[in-house]
Order: sequence, then C-alpha cells, then structure tokens
Amino acid sequence: MKKRKFHIIIGVVLGIVVLVAASLYGVSSYMLAYSLNYPEQERMTAEHWKTRIKSECPWISVWMDSVYQHHCVKDTFLLMPSGYKAHALYLYAPKSTDRTAIVVHGYKVRAEGMLHIAYLYNHDMGYNVLLPDLYGHGESEGDHIQMGWKDRWDVIRWSQVAHEIFKVKSKERRVKNTWQVIHGISMGAATTMAVAGEKTPGYVKCFVEDCGYTSVWDEFAAQLKDQFGLPAFPLMNTTSALCLHKYGWSFAEAQQISQVRKSTKPMLFIHGDKDAFVPYAMLHPLYDAKERGRKAIFIAKGSEHAMAYRDHHEEYTRVVKDFVLLCSMEWGRFFSLTFGAFAFDDKGNGMRTESFGQFKTWNMDVVQTERALARLAVEVDMSVMMVALALFLAQFVVEYATSVLKGMHHIMLQEQGECTEYARFVHRWHQVFHVAKAHRGRMTEQSLVHQYPVGCGFDAFSCQLVCSFLAVHLFGYCWVTVKI
Repeated sequence: MKKRKFHIIIGVVLGIVVLVAASLYGVSSYMLAYSLNYPEQERMTAEHWKTRIKSECPWISVWMDSVYQHHCVKDTFLLMPSGYKAHALYLYAPKSTDRTAIVVHGYKVRAEGMLHIAYLYNHDMGYNVLLPDLYGHGESEGDHIQMGWKDRWDVIRWSQVAHEIFKVKSKERRVKNTWQVIHGISMGAATTMAVAGEKTPGYVKCFVEDCGYTSVWDEFAAQLKDQFGLPAFPLMNTTSALCLHKYGWSFAEAQQISQVRKSTKPMLFIHGDKDAFVPYAMLHPLYDAKERGRKAIFIAKGSEHAMAYRDHHEEYTRVVKDFVLLCSMEWGRFFSLTFGAFAFDDKGNGMRTESFGQFKTWNMDVVQTERALARLAVEVDMSVMMVALALFLAQFVVEYATSVLKGMHHIMLQEQGECTEYARFVHRWHQVFHVAKAHRGRMTEQSLVHQYPVGCGFDAFSCQLVCSFLAVHLFGYCWVTVKI
C-alpha cells in the first residue's frame, strides 16, 4: 500500500513537472513568435510609411515629393556575409560632399519610415544619406527580427557600402574618405549602440541614438510586465534559451549598455521623457555608461516613444547639427579642452568640458545640448587659433630678424664704425625690431583682450604657451600627413 501511494505521488509530481515544462515551452514559443516573428506578408508597404511620415511631419512633404519625382531616391541590394539579400535606399546630397549619414529604422518599420531623419541630414545639413532595411524588414530577406543585436554587423557592412557610393574624387583624382554619422531610432538606436561597441572603420566618426534600450532582456522584461502583467522569471529565461537555440543569440547577451561602455567615439543620447514603450528610465544608465569619448544628452519634454523629432523638430535639428559639427572640428575640440571653455543654454543651464571632451548637463534637464559650445568653437576657438598661429609666426620672424640684425650691427661697428651709411641703416632697423620684441607680450595681451571679450583671460605667457602647443601639433600633423 505504501509503495503504491509513493508511486502515485511520484507520478503526480512528474506529471506536474512535465505539464509545467510543456506549458513553459508553449508560452515561450508563443512569446518568441509574438516578439520576433515578422513574415513578409505582414510588413507595411513603402507607401504606407511615406504617407504616415508626411502626416506626422508635414514640413517635409515638399522635399519628399521632389526627391521622388526627380528620382533622387535610389535602391541598392547587397548579399550579406551571412547569406541573405539586403536592401537599402540612398540619396546624394544637393552638393557634392563627403559627409554621409547612415539612418537606421526601428522595430517593424522600414527605410521609408526614416525619411524624416533623412530630411534632417539631406535637406537641412546637406549630407548624403543611406537608409538600410534591417534583416526581416522592408525589402530585405529574413523571417524574424534580430532586435538590433546581430544587425550591428550588417550596419557596419552598410557603412562600407556607403563609403564606396559617396566617396569623392578630387581634381588630383585622389580618393577622399567619407565622414559618417550613424543615427538610429528605437531598435535602430539599439543597433547604433551595438555598432558603437565594435571596431568600426575610421570614417565612422560619431553616433546618435534616439530612445534606444539598455538591453534586449530589459526591454522584453518591461514589455512582459506592462502588457501581460507577468514577472521576468521564469518566462524570460526560457524564451531567451529558446531564442538561442532557434536563432543563435540570447536576450542575455544582447547588452547595448555593455557596447556603450566599450565605445570610444562621440555619441548623442536622445529620449522623450513620456516614453513608455522604451522606458525613459533607461536613458541615464546608458548615458552614464558612456565613459570614453565625447557624449551629450537631449531630453525631449513631453514626447512619447520615437516622437522627439516630430514634437521638437527645430530644436532636435539644432542639437544634432551642433553635435555633429562639433565632432567634425578637431581643432575646435583641442581649444575647448585646452582652455576649459564654458557654455550655457537659453535657460541658463550650464555645460562643462570634461576629460576627453565629454559634456554633461549640470542638472540633467532639457538643454540646447552643444549649441552654445559649437558657437564658441566656431566663433572663438578657431579665431584664437588663427591669431595664435599668426603670433607664433610673427614671434619667429622677429626673433630671427633681431638676431641677424644684431650680428650685422656688431660686425659693421667693428669694421666700419657707426658713421657709414650701411651701419646707420642696420642700426635703425635693429632698434625697430628691438622695440617690437620688447613690447610683443604687451601687444599680444591687449590684442586678445580687445578682440575676444569672452573671458579667455590670456596673458603674454599664455600666448607663448599656446604658440608652442600649436607649433608642436602643426608639426606633428604635417609629419603624419607626409608619412601617410
């Protein structure tokens, strides 16, 4: 009797275990299909997205009609190393340029759904633009969504394609590299951050992520709780394991925040503070994880998921423009770091330079992220550089001329005396250069103070120090250029 009861208990327990396992497998399969399956017949058409973008951003309608009527938007297909056929749109800048933007779409969107960001770069900034369809989206092959993780390798490949399409040949027929920014929204932002953590080509200069998530695990766990009221354990664990078995990657390994932590190139972080789909709370951990390289933040007040550009398109455009401009100005960055320049936005919120050119808002509020600093770099730093360089050259000329004339003056006094015409001529110019040398420091200080009343606080010693920095950097740049 006891043995029989024991066997019954064992059978019941095993039955419960099998039932739970089968239930978990079934629910995990459903959740995986619900999250990642995206058959071609379910994809929204290009016309759907063009119409939607026009309705949300009517200011781009004229430009969009024009580029399509004049056949400026072109298609290209590519066979990826993984073996699938990928598709992208591209369009040239209005004027020939090496500046190029790779614009990456979000979850269940397609290239045409990013035409508003293409407008920002192509119309407002004069950039070439390439808009890829990620795996399983648009015209690209694939039957599931990779959440931006494995897509990072495809975007790096697309940057190489853009480099080949948009590189410029000069009059000397030398091939010039492109200068690229990668800009993504939502899952495209997650893709962009994943790319940033890898070794990217030298012509990829900076990144812009708009409302990206910290990790695929965090995003799915948040959606699981929000939509179904379920905890992460154990369903997230089983679904992640099933994803690894079926697609070759797991939710746990897709860590965008870890990629950001490894990144070294500049990155702009954008997020709407009313975003519930990709929680706004993910913004600051991502921003704080960026420990190397320049960084900036823009918080779109009142904006829901992926609506920052629609709600604040003028401010959004200014912030992106200024950030990308500042990233392209190496000399401006050098002066910002050297002089420790301060800048303020229109609301009086301060920003400061940090090591390696990083920027933080003091109160982490919405700011005109680097507009004031960009103006400072353009209008002050570059001007100071030119003045300082001119002063360095003038210093060299004065020192050299003074030495030569001093020697000539000494020789002529010994050989011919002061009464000769040549001796009087040399003596006169020797005195002129002697006076110029004596008053050089004072004239330098007065010149900078009068011309640049921005609080630089230069003195003669500082100017000579700047000249020395410039001479070393200029020599090094010329040497490297010649060697290359």
